[in-house]
Amino acid sequence: MKLYKVNCENHYRVPLLVASEASAPQLEGKGLRPLKENWQPLPFYFYADPKDIRKGWDKKPDICEYHQGLFVPPSLLDAIFPTKPPELEFLPVLIDGEDWLLLNCLKTTKDYDPERSKFHRDNDDRRQIYMIDYVVIHDPTVESVGLFTLEDSNRSTLFATQTFVDHIHQLGLKGINFREIGILEPR
Repeated sequence: MKLYKVNCENHYRVPLLVASEASAPQLEGKGLRPLKENWQPLPFYFYADPKDIRKGWDKKPDICEYHQGLFVPPSLLDAIFPTKPPELEFLPVLIDGEDWLLLNCLKTTKDYDPERSKFHRDNDDRRQIYMIDYVVIHDPTVESVGLFTLEDSNRSTLFATQTFVDHIHQLGLKGINFREIGILEPR
């Protein structure tokens, strides 16, 4: 089964954090631990580069991804995530004053094939993965959640299973795209 990296679609606006210096500490630990208990909704705004606006690439997305993660409007939550896996935490945010949800993906795996996968790692003692060119995952539990990250990475890359990608395409949602980045081969 194919695996994909979730990306923002360039033809749509992207959410940027308002007052990112002051708000950024609240995002610390995202992808590493649950944040909902002490969470306060953060303000974002939809941004489009002026060059993109001139090209007509400034539409509001149905669903979007940017540095802080995957953003979903509450009205689409049940359609996108009908089972609400416990490894996915949905944090309230405001984008241009509208209610949205920011996904905190707590589903991780370290069950990958290190010989067939192609990673870039930091040179420090932790050897944390910071970029992925290709990945072969053996963990069958990622399929039931649909989205995941790599445990020994900086958690900036959100992966999607073929089932999740097909589901988003069936719903006809615009604002994200998927780049094939590997395969799921359960042992």
